[in-house]
Amino acid sequence: MPKLSNRLLSLTAVVAVFTAFCTTQQSAYQLAENIGYSVADDSALDASVSDSVVDDVRDAAVRISDDNAMVFGSGSYIKYAGRDLIVTAAHVVRNSSTMLVYERDGLDPVVGHTVYVDAQNDMAFLLLDAPMQSRDPIRVNLKRPKRLEAGDSVVYTGFPNRYDLLTIFGNVAGFTAADNYVVHSYAWMGASGSGVYSRRGHLIGVLVAIDVARNPLDRFGVAPPQLIEDVVHVIPIWKVDRDILMTNINLKEAESQE
Repeated sequence: MPKLSNRLLSLTAVVAVFTAFCTTQQSAYQLAENIGYSVADDSALDASVSDSVVDDVRDAAVRISDDNAMVFGSGSYIKYAGRDLIVTAAHVVRNSSTMLVYERDGLDPVVGHTVYVDAQNDMAFLLLDAPMQSRDPIRVNLKRPKRLEAGDSVVYTGFPNRYDLLTIFGNVAGFTAADNYVVHSYAWMGASGSGVYSRRGHLIGVLVAIDVARNPLDRFGVAPPQLIEDVVHVIPIWKVDRDILMTNINLKEAESQE
């Protein structure tokens, strides 16, 4: 399992409406994890994403929390190599060995065992104890697909700000130096870990952050940064190390059979 790294740096000043947040340095700008409040409008809806894809993405979306419900985020229910997995963000899972994955319709949560955490790429996978009853997985191969181009439509569904299942549309705006997607969309607190899908319904990556820029009026490093809530960062799904993922899955399965 990739070793967790400490790449998050506390800010010296925060916006008044936030209690705290973290940033991570990337090229000439910063990313803010799991924060931001905004209101989407109907103009953000992209009709090029079919209703069937939207339904599939919504049916695979899950809410995740730790045992104490102190940390929460979103994820996507996938079927890979015959296993029932949840893909989410590493900063949602953190150091937890298990997470609770919530069904809809008031069903008890399913336990997800952490089998992969890549803090550098901010991606994590959970192996479920049992298939989910009210969620439908999306089958994936985790191979590197053809890269989407600027302007291509994407969609994700998550549980931002503890809302129940919001579907948000967007478009690829560009790419970072690390070949991550920069998407023109929206993200809120709790949306981290949502699976992001192409208009054809292919899993392209995991939502991890909104953009943060240095305050242009800040000369002494104490002014709050500028939140860019409609610029969202997505880690491509192909960045997972499939060999390590399968090794950890096999080890966890062998452990459960002892």
